[in-house]
Amino acid sequence: MMYLTSRLPAAASASLRSVSRIARPAALRTLTTTVARLDEQSPVFQGKGAAPGEMPTDEDQSTGLERFELYGKMEGVDVFEMDPLPADRLGTVKDPVKVRSMVSISEPTNI
Repeated sequence: MMYLTSRLPAAASASLRSVSRIARPAALRTLTTTVARLDEQSPVFQGKGAAPGEMPTDEDQSTGLERFELYGKMEGVDVFEMDPLPADRLGTVKDPVKVRSMVSISEPTNI
């Protein structure tokens, strides 16, 4: 028992040293790439909010995609195109059934 308790702190410190050597470059790399990634964000789409003492409406407090959908409904446009996909034919590799998306991808992917 005495042997185990005397060896445990030494083994723990050795394993922590090896982990810290491995983890340190990853942490530095993460910090350097974070700034570049955060610069590519889309503009903020939000309202002013309600005036003090007033009850906020959906137009006042909605943000992001919810606000985009709300303004689309006000204009009479179904922004997410929730209609069912055409089922009159099956898609093929040469003539697929296309599904539109809010996310732009540079090249088609197989799911």
